[in-house]
Amino acid sequence: MSEDSTRPRRVTLALPLGPLAARSARRVLTEFLVAAKVPADVIRDAALVLSELVTNSVDHGRGDNKNEIEVSWQLDANRLRLSVRDSGGGGVPVLKRVDARAARGRGLALVADLSSAWSVDQAHGTRVTADLAMA
Repeated sequence: MSEDSTRPRRVTLALPLGPLAARSARRVLTEFLVAAKVPADVIRDAALVLSELVTNSVDHGRGDNKNEIEVSWQLDANRLRLSVRDSGGGGVPVLKRVDARAARGRGLALVADLSSAWSVDQAHGTRVTADLAMA
């Protein structure tokens, strides 16, 4: 990873709550990580994790007063922290046992498998955060 201090290390986006949100988030994140010279395997995992977090927000959460969700990430030498916040409304995100026959329900299992840690904060809406190790 490049240590170029001119590059932003934290990005926050407001995305419309809808079917294009995950694609938009993945595109901007991937461009950011490529520019920061993050390894390709981390970029792949990060794009998948962020896509799952955004999709869960779209499927289970609510947008703010502009019908938007907040998508953010922060990159340092040891970790990439991904975060998605909506206005809540979908209950508490819980990691469930994956049913191999089910068409859905694998999102948080993928997040847990690809992340070094993940958490939920419901102090102001619902924020789900996932950390990916850089080394």
